[in-house]
Amino acid sequence: MVDESSIGQSKAKCVCSFLQELNDAVKAKFIEEYPEELIETNPSFFSQFTLVVATQV
Repeated sequence: MVDESSIGQSKAKCVCSFLQELNDAVKAKFIEEYPEELIETNPSFFSQFTLVVATQV
């Protein structure tokens, strides 16, 4: 899903873009913050999603 043109770019941004290409009906978002900080500062952020994928948390 990630190719050479993605080198040096945000993994979250690249993967999100490629996932949307696979299915136009998917509304994908990415955020580049530490999950712990996001949960403390804006826990309602997650309420807009039906599925949240997190790695290495």
